[in-house]
Amino acid sequence: MGAIKVTPHIHEFREAARHLWNSYMRRDATWDTVEEFAKVTRVLFSGCVLVRAGVEARPIPLDNGTDVLTEYRVFADHKGRLPLHANRDIPASGYWDYPVEWIPPEARQKIHPICFFDFDVCGWRTIQYYRVRIVESSSHPGLNGRDALIECAYVELEVSEAKT
Repeated sequence: MGAIKVTPHIHEFREAARHLWNSYMRRDATWDTVEEFAKVTRVLFSGCVLVRAGVEARPIPLDNGTDVLTEYRVFADHKGRLPLHANRDIPASGYWDYPVEWIPPEARQKIHPICFFDFDVCGWRTIQYYRVRIVESSSHPGLNGRDALIECAYVELEVSEAKT
């Protein structure tokens, strides 16, 4: 079975989740609201992405994932520069200031998502970033094992296992 690109479905999911949060749940949000929204987005992700694409995979969580989702592959289908914000520490801390700010997407890179990421989880949300784990970077080996933030708009996402 081949990999299935799910990027268009991801963009639809992000739009639906942003609208739901910013229009209905953000006002007077508490940490409990954030936790409940994370549960809702798992179901929304399954319906918008996994069912529509016909793939079996774990939903990509919002904000608080810790597992590296190896069934997904993050990649750029262009040449040039792929901007990122790499974490300074392994394991990751709250600092996204490792000195490498971009990688060449055409070089061999093995990158898997962990979760979607917003800097402000109680305020206005854009669901702009994937938090990823860079498993292997042939161009910048110092990134191997680091978490990074990559803008969703700059990359494609595929799932390695497709339903038959």
